[in-house]
Order: sequence, then C-alpha cells, then structure tokens
Amino acid sequence: MLSGHDAKEPQPVFAEVGSGLFIPPPVRGRDGMALLCPVGELDLASENVWRRAVAEVRAAGHDHVIADCSGITFCDSSGLNALLSTHMSVRETGGALVLARVPVPMRRVLEIAGTIPFLTLAATVYDAFDLLTSPVPPTL
Repeated sequence: MLSGHDAKEPQPVFAEVGSGLFIPPPVRGRDGMALLCPVGELDLASENVWRRAVAEVRAAGHDHVIADCSGITFCDSSGLNALLSTHMSVRETGGALVLARVPVPMRRVLEIAGTIPFLTLAATVYDAFDLLTSPVPPTL
C-alpha cells in the first residue's frame, strides 16, 4: 500500500511560475509505486512540469506511477501528448502509469482523441493500486 512521506528524504514539489500546474510531493509506496496528485491545467505551458515529476519519481526507483487526476481542471492536446509519451516511456522500462479519478471533461478529451485504449485508467486510487498489485499487470 502507499505510505506517507519520508521525513528524512527531501520531497520535491513540481511547479513552474506561470505553468498552471502544481504537483505536491509524491506519496512514495512499497512495491515500486508512487502517487502523483497534479492540480491545475495540463497543457502546453505545464507539460514539462508533468514530465519532470514522472521522470524524478522514476529516477528515485519507482517503476509504477499512479496519477490521481481529480485535480486536473483542463487538459488540451499538449497535455494529452505528455500523458501518452510518459505512459509509453514508463512501459518501455517495465513500469506502468495508471490514471485514477479522471474528471469527466478530461475523460472526454481522451475519448475524442481515441486514446483511452492506449492508457490505463482506474475509477479510484485504490483500484489503481489493485491493478498494479494484481497477478497480471496492466498491458495494452
């Protein structure tokens, strides 16, 4: 299960002035998992914040990333591209990216773009955790 922050380890906060996206320190868990909770807009101005957050969590040894997307208020084609490219890069190294609690407007963007079959979505963070700990990990 995911656990709280380690007080001994400094926790990165991912944001850039004017980006419109803030990602609090990740919740690092056992079994190679980490939880990111982005808040704000995932678009051209903020895609690098998202990419950096996923890259740093992965560099810290977390193969699997759960993104609680409930705080994303807007996602455009650049945000969608960032999600798809991080999903593919995580998979290429044996990990998984699961998008949990995807808001209806964001889900609509994923549907219109035809990308839902290429991403792993979960209704809740707990469902995402269950997907990642099941005997058969999520694949395309």
